[in-house]
Parts: sequence; structure tokens; C-alpha cells
Amino acid sequence: PQKINTATPSGRMMLNILITFSQFEREIIAQRVQDKMEASRKKGMFVGGTVPFGYIVVNKKLVIKEEDAEIVRAVFQRFIEVQSPKLIASELNQAGLRTRAGNPWQRDHIYRMLNNYTYIGKIFYKGEVFDGKQERIISDKLWERTQEILQSDAPVKDFKGKVETLMPLKGLLYCGNCGCRMGPKKKKK
Repeated sequence: PQKINTATPSGRMMLNILITFSQFEREIIAQRVQDKMEASRKKGMFVGGTVPFGYIVVNKKLVIKEEDAEIVRAVFQRFIEVQSPKLIASELNQAGLRTRAGNPWQRDHIYRMLNNYTYIGKIFYKGEVFDGKQERIISDKLWERTQEILQSDAPVKDFKGKVETLMPLKGLLYCGNCGCRMGPKKKKK
């Protein structure tokens, strides 16, 4: 190894050039890894991260874990019946079932499950949906019905950017004294 004398201007310049090249090399390697992972995702491969409930990883592939997959199917079916993730989480907890980490079920766990494309054999990446290599747990029909319900319950944004809650009975009731239309009011107390 050649020694660089940092006491001289030419030595400091050489050191800065070497630092710049090593930084460039690190960035090139990071970009190649990112491009490889993106290409793998677009091919439908599992490249790491949180393994969805109902699957396990075997040889870098998602494989259905049948006892958990039954819970996933039951969650989707029950959501179509009751349309309440909070109630479903409560029912799972009352049945003594826990998440993979051993924690009680929460409403957010159910929402994430209901919106996860992995369960229909697809992968969602950067706003696009790709065919996945994993087996599906639920049918397209069950997925589509679930998404319809989720979309119908979603708040609607008005033109001012504020979130507006749908109120189907607004304007249908009239005041008995003055005859004006009545509507709901929100109060923060």
C-alpha cells in the first residue's frame, strides 16, 4: 500500500479523490441493489420485509401456512357480513387467536389484511400491481366485494381539500317550527 502524505496539498488532493471514488462506488452498488430488488418485485418475487399473515417464507418464496390462511379467509368473509374491522378484531381476540407476533388483534391489522394484494396472488409496488409468484389465499370475487365495501366507506374529499363524511340522511328532515331542513353538526368537546 502506498502512503499518502496529507501534510502536502497534493497529498490532500489525492486523498479527496480517493474518498470521492469510494463514495461513487458505494452509490453505484446501492443503485444496483435497488434496481435488482425492483426488477424482482416486478417479476412477482418476494424480496423481504414483513411476511403477510397466512404465509411463511420457504427458499425465498411465500408459501401458504394453512391454519393461518383459514383465519385470513374467515376475516375476509366476516368483513363482507359485518363490515366492521374492529368487531372482527374483537371476535378473533375472544376466540383466543393472536397475530404472528403473539399480540392481540387490532382494527389496523384487519385493515392492512383487507388491503393486501398478496392474498390474491399479486404484488403492489409503487402504485402498480404485478402478478406474484405466491399462491392466492382468497378468490377474486371475495377480494372485489371487500374492495367495494372499503371504497364505499372511505371519506370523500371535497374541492377545498377537506375530508367530508358522507351523510345520506342530510337534508331529508325538516324542523317542525320553521320548516328549515335539518342536518348533522360536528362539535369538539
